[in-house]
Amino acid sequence: MITKDSPQKDTSARPVLDAKATSDTRTQLSRTMHDNARQALRHQSTFRLAIVGVVLVMNITIFPPAENAPSCYAIMALYAAMSIGILALHPRRSLFILSCIMSITDVAAVTSVLWIAGGFPGPLSPYLPLFDDLYFLIPIVAAFQIYPSITAGAGGASAIGYALGASLSDPRPSAPYIFAHAVFISLAASCAITASRVYHSRADTIGRLVVARSVLLAQTMTVEERERQAISETLHDGALQDILAARQDVQEAIELRDDSREQLARAEMALTDAAEQLRYSVGELRPELLSAQGLDAALHHVAITAAERGNFELKYSAQQPFETDIDQIVFRAASEILNNIVKHAQARHVIVRLNVDAARTCLLIEDDGLGISPAAVEKARKSGHIGLASQQVRIEGAGGTMAVTSRDPQGTRVFMQIPTRRTDRTH
Repeated sequence: MITKDSPQKDTSARPVLDAKATSDTRTQLSRTMHDNARQALRHQSTFRLAIVGVVLVMNITIFPPAENAPSCYAIMALYAAMSIGILALHPRRSLFILSCIMSITDVAAVTSVLWIAGGFPGPLSPYLPLFDDLYFLIPIVAAFQIYPSITAGAGGASAIGYALGASLSDPRPSAPYIFAHAVFISLAASCAITASRVYHSRADTIGRLVVARSVLLAQTMTVEERERQAISETLHDGALQDILAARQDVQEAIELRDDSREQLARAEMALTDAAEQLRYSVGELRPELLSAQGLDAALHHVAITAAERGNFELKYSAQQPFETDIDQIVFRAASEILNNIVKHAQARHVIVRLNVDAARTCLLIEDDGLGISPAAVEKARKSGHIGLASQQVRIEGAGGTMAVTSRDPQGTRVFMQIPTRRTDRTH
């Protein structure tokens, strides 16, 4: 287990790096929300053009304005031009302000056309019988926003704008008609606000998923680089040094020529050690024994190898009546734990117990070494030692749990359990 702090690099720049990472995350999330807001604005503009087209056709063919028809058509044309301009432009900033302006424009366009055209229609008005219903469409159009506040403002302005405009118009619709219309506009606005909140929540979730994907990708690349560095250090500090020493002994034997048995013996020993280290490293990278003979055999082999490397007494027991789909996860986690014991625990006795049944797979590893606390595990993870933490993530991803606790009177106890997913193959 990890019991000592490894030599660390200067962490004085860590707050700066953390601040930069936080800033990058906020920037990426803001960019995602901005893209969703721009897309919503374009959808709104398309909907506005459709509304203008339908109303214009109906005004020309069925319900012409009672007064100032050219002015009404001019307002509609200007409104349509603004919508086309939104579609043509690709604004990179101030989308909130632009959305506010367009929502205000919606209310202003409908209200001004109604005033110019001859007043707000009543229940029995012979002209523009559908025009006041456009107030219902204002909050619906605003529902495309990822800004619920703008939708609420547009809905409130729509209801108030209709009530004031209709009350001040001449002729004026009846008070019950105005009230009922305003209430139904408010209900439509409430539905639109809810839809806008859902849209905002989904956009925010998508943005956070994008950020999480980038963070996970960066972490994956970091872990891969660390794995490569660990392999490089293992080969350089172990097998390579033995091979170089053997080479030196062989060169000395060639130079002496007469009696070189001692140098050759040292060379043989160094090459034997190098072969064992290379065999162990290759087994760590690709455990052939796991796929060939199963988890029990592979775990037993790794535990025996760890006992030889760490010079501790091993008590191993296993019950595995069948193979499972999580054997690889259990094996990797056990290898990481045993490797930590060899490197850091200074243990004299280690217990490894594997139990597999139809419900769950359990693995217990105990040692009587220096011990570790959960706080030390978290400290190691934050300082970059994420081997054990990454195994815990894999176990939790498979629906299991892993607990690291202190052992009485000293040492560490690691217990993991994962729901068993049985394969079709059996021993």
